[in-house]
Amino acid sequence: MIKTNKDQLKVLITGTNGLITRSILHYLDRENSTADVVLMGRNKNISINTNYISTTVVDYDDINFIPKQDLIIHTASPTSSEFFASKPVETILDIITLSNKIAKLSATTGARLVYLSSVEAYGNVDSERELKEKDLGYIDLQSTRSCYPESKRISELICKCYETEYGLDYICIRLAQTFGWGVDKNDNRVFSYISKKILNNEDIILCSKGETYKDYISSTDAASGIIHLALNGQTGKTYNLSNEQNRCSINDLCQIAMKVFGKNVEVIHQITENKKYPKEQKILLSCEEARKIGFIPHDSLEQMFVDMINYWNGSN
Repeated sequence: MIKTNKDQLKVLITGTNGLITRSILHYLDRENSTADVVLMGRNKNISINTNYISTTVVDYDDINFIPKQDLIIHTASPTSSEFFASKPVETILDIITLSNKIAKLSATTGARLVYLSSVEAYGNVDSERELKEKDLGYIDLQSTRSCYPESKRISELICKCYETEYGLDYICIRLAQTFGWGVDKNDNRVFSYISKKILNNEDIILCSKGETYKDYISSTDAASGIIHLALNGQTGKTYNLSNEQNRCSINDLCQIAMKVFGKNVEVIHQITENKKYPKEQKILLSCEEARKIGFIPHDSLEQMFVDMINYWNGSN
């Protein structure tokens, strides 16, 4: 457990270009935190605009020279379904190798590790019942698309093994689909794709029935939740992080976005067998464990779309 507050943290965050990293920095700065943040990633030439927090950018090659941290937040991971499909070997090795390095660094230096897992770690589940953290489903090891969820599961297990063998202080967070403030304009995930099509008055083409039903959480709520769980979470525990009020299908998401933007376009389903994406299913997350220690999300899906577009237009 960390014995300091978010105003005095020394934090290492992996993944310099990611939405979660950007959102955590924005959250800490907005809270007037004077945290000292080290960003670790492949891209050192990034622009960071903060008023209060101190930031330093380093490369993964510098991992053995990192000063002692209170907290390490491991967000770095491939996120593109196209990459999972075309580079399954690289997906597995990138995720597992870096997770091992970061867990070792955390255990060696005594920092608390927050591992950002994924809702995909649940595997194939389709249930009306909310999933608690132990309700894992089946992962098809004959599908190369399983490279991502299986790697996330193994990374969670790596953390547990480091706890058992080396005394690692860690928590894992299974994060729901996240968007809102900070989403890059070049992002191609479904919420970005839908928004761009509507704003351009173009038809939305879905390669499925659009029936995947799941939770969403705003980038702002995700960032505050990650820091809250980092400071208050129980060592060795996994937490779901989502907004249980933000549940809908892809088809519903299209309708919500059209309402927010005040435009109507056609939603066309061109159903194909696309191995890039997980099969359609219903995944509802229980955030009971996170709520028990004070996590409260605030942003609606409508607000998430508004915040994303404002960010694209240069408004903070």
